[in-house]
Amino acid sequence: VFVTDVSGSMDGSRILAVQSALDSAREFISSDASVGMVEFSDVTRLRLPVEKFDLNQQARFAAATQDMSPIGGTAMYDGVVLGMSMLIEQRTRDPNGKFILVVLTDGETMDGLTFGDVDRAIEGARIPVYTVGFEADLDELARLSSLVEAASINANEGNVEFKMASLFNAGV
Repeated sequence: VFVTDVSGSMDGSRILAVQSALDSAREFISSDASVGMVEFSDVTRLRLPVEKFDLNQQARFAAATQDMSPIGGTAMYDGVVLGMSMLIEQRTRDPNGKFILVVLTDGETMDGLTFGDVDRAIEGARIPVYTVGFEADLDELARLSSLVEAASINANEGNVEFKMASLFNAGV
């Protein structure tokens, strides 16, 4: 599940970079995988339920990516909780699947839940949370990713599209 920041702080180059990274990731995700998407600002919104990444889901994913409009505050952990609940539900249907959450954000969380509200639940779920920071609070994102031994990517260092492709090509 992709959890994408569409808060006001993402306006301009940040949202364009997120859209580019998601477009690139789409090319490297197997059609056998299942993918979902959540957006967050000061509210969270389910954009795509977790479904097989067939041509229809790929088209919905591309449309959701292009439709992102930054506005409002930032409730990152609320988005993480929604994405995590989607994956936990998916895991009940496919207990042998491989599940990851990918958060794309600037890490400037100001609204909603806090790290302290969710850290134990994330650890308990044992689902890795990969973070991709766009001009981000990298310490906050690294703290989130480290809960279940995942990576935190700084989108400002090198080619984020290459890093996203590497994430999916590594069999994550």
